[in-house]
Amino acid sequence: MLRSPPILRFVVFFICALVEGTRGHEGHEDPATRQSVDEWSTQEVSHWLRKEGIEPWNEQEYFLRLKEHEIDGFLLLSLNEHDLLHVLDPRMKQDRSDEFDRNLLRLKTSLGELKEAIAYNPISFWEYRIAHRRNAAFFLIGLCVAPRLTLLYLMFFE
Repeated sequence: MLRSPPILRFVVFFICALVEGTRGHEGHEDPATRQSVDEWSTQEVSHWLRKEGIEPWNEQEYFLRLKEHEIDGFLLLSLNEHDLLHVLDPRMKQDRSDEFDRNLLRLKTSLGELKEAIAYNPISFWEYRIAHRRNAAFFLIGLCVAPRLTLLYLMFFE
């Protein structure tokens, strides 16, 4: 009877655990985060902003501004709410109206929730790196220097 070597069993177990760990919770997952946010196009960023209720929403005008500034998912994650509102409507920032403050608060909350969803359910290593900078650096260096020990650490402590 042929038996598989222990390292093969370990690798299969590790891959299964890794796949299970990155799988989302079906009931709690936002459909927008099923695709990696950093792969979103300008159209998907526009759709997300409309869904979040940034008012007054003029989809065509805002989409053109997003396209003009090339705001995709990767750039969306690196911008703060002030920068994004300035791109969408520069006049709104100068007015400093109550509407601007409401939109700013709503956008800040929405961006925070989006980044939190990525932190709890990273789809790619790059999303994991955004949420967990120190761990990602440790894992990358560890995999280069001592891959077996790093995999063992990941298996038991992560």
